[in-house]
Amino acid sequence: MRQIVQVSYSRATGPVLPEHQYSEEIIIKSDGVRITRSSKSINTIVNTGTWIIPVDLEKINALFNGLKNASCSDLIRNEPKDAPDGGLTKVYTVTYKNGKTCQIYLTPGTHYDNGDAFISPIQSFINELVLPDDAVSTISN
Repeated sequence: MRQIVQVSYSRATGPVLPEHQYSEEIIIKSDGVRITRSSKSINTIVNTGTWIIPVDLEKINALFNGLKNASCSDLIRNEPKDAPDGGLTKVYTVTYKNGKTCQIYLTPGTHYDNGDAFISPIQSFINELVLPDDAVSTISN
């Protein structure tokens, strides 16, 4: 088992109006969680910024320990014959102490055989995060 030092999740919008385009990254390290949201446009309506997310460090340790047995070599990428238009691109990355990474790159219509060993625990962790009020909405008010 390799030691995990970071887990990240990022997503980016597909072809939408420039003022709606954004990218978002959630970085999970042993000492905390940070979310950064940025826009591709000067005239954006996206709620941009960087936020530190309060989280119990034991939950981070549990996530990292739960991912230790997941094997990147078991992942099989499956792309659609005809990819759908639009949609989010999502990337899950696990970074190990030795500097190596395991990445799941999900474009619209793509899935990975055996990907749930990584995606499910990471997404469950993210879904349980309580964002600060000013970070909840992707669009500015």
